[in-house]
Amino acid sequence: MEGIVMVKSTLKALAMLALVVFVLEHVSIAAVLSAMVYGIGAMVCLTTGAVMLLLKFGSH
Repeated sequence: MEGIVMVKSTLKALAMLALVVFVLEHVSIAAVLSAMVYGIGAMVCLTTGAVMLLLKFGSH
């Protein structure tokens, strides 16, 4: 009887661990994606700003 309880608790612990790893992996993927989106947005803003400056000072 005790052996079955041990197996059940071990399986429960493994399931919890798998769930935590799964969540962490997906959270990190989401974090990487959002960082990429913010990075691309920042690059677009910088490029646009540089083009605006070039047009402003280039016209003189």
